[in-house]
Amino acid sequence: MKLYKALRAGIPGPWRAGGSFALLLLSLCCGLACRDAGIPPGMGPGVPFAMHFRVGDQFTYARWQFDDYGYVIPSTQSPGIMHVLAEGVEAFGKNRVVVIEDSTLVDSTHQWAVDTAYYALDPNGDVYQYGLVAGVVGRLTERSIAPAWDDIAAFSQGLGTPWVIGAEDSAGSVELTGTIAPQQDYFALPVNGVQTAVAAYHVEISSSDYALDLWLADAPSSFPRMVEGGNAVSNGFLQDLTSLQEGNR
Repeated sequence: MKLYKALRAGIPGPWRAGGSFALLLLSLCCGLACRDAGIPPGMGPGVPFAMHFRVGDQFTYARWQFDDYGYVIPSTQSPGIMHVLAEGVEAFGKNRVVVIEDSTLVDSTHQWAVDTAYYALDPNGDVYQYGLVAGVVGRLTERSIAPAWDDIAAFSQGLGTPWVIGAEDSAGSVELTGTIAPQQDYFALPVNGVQTAVAAYHVEISSSDYALDLWLADAPSSFPRMVEGGNAVSNGFLQDLTSLQEGNR
């Protein structure tokens, strides 16, 4: 799929590290050896995973658009900021909800586009996003469906075991499914001003014509990378977290 050409077009991958950071990464890998080895694909039980956000957490990121061939366009780089507005609240029928304000600078208008995302964190480790499937369907087909809580990271299912998130069509024949890759990737991120090796799980969400790749970390809790693409997407994007400033603990 053209989606993955972006990772070969000059944007560093999460697995690349050198110099002093390589030693930091090696140290962290040794510390997480048991967890990183994970569970063989398709086998339970669930994976220990628990995201914890606090009001005031701030995530700064950079976003690039893809061209028609699936390569990153360097000139489209734009900044973005995510703020945690609330955590542990009730919303849309779920508890343990995190409310995040997402502000992105729109290159064509030079104005900030502001959106609000809702995530529910289950005790079993699963991460739900409110309205993910509805948003995908609306953008790809211009059809409106009611938003719901969509399980975007089913850690309770184990690694490598696919699950159905929802359907793109009214007949339910085009399913949006998810899978968590068996191994973790590592990202070099400034956390509270200190260069840190962050381990993240790669969640692959896809259908026959759409793909959204998410990397989720729980220490510290963050989304180090997002990549959207697929044959039905005219201008997908690559979004990389560039720094994390934690709120009061």
